[in-house]
Amino acid sequence: MEYVTLADFRAQMGQMWDKVAEDGALVLTRNGKPFVLITETDEAFVKEEIHAFRRARAELAVKTLRAQMVENGASELTLVDINDHIRAARLAEIGA
Repeated sequence: MEYVTLADFRAQMGQMWDKVAEDGALVLTRNGKPFVLITETDEAFVKEEIHAFRRARAELAVKTLRAQMVENGASELTLVDINDHIRAARLAEIGA
């Protein structure tokens, strides 16, 4: 998978489509950071591929949240602890 700046993509769009066809995907960067993923698709599978991509993103988000919870100790909270935090937040909201 190749990383290409947005400016290079605009300047060489025809070649970029060829790269997508060769590699199956292309990552566009803005300010040095990835921000768009361009992938090949087939007309018959567009909806399924979008669904699979969204599911993969959701799974990655859950994995990231779980890792953060372990890192900050939140994974050790009991249901009672969680409910206490919720109650305290609600009371603070009412008092604000």
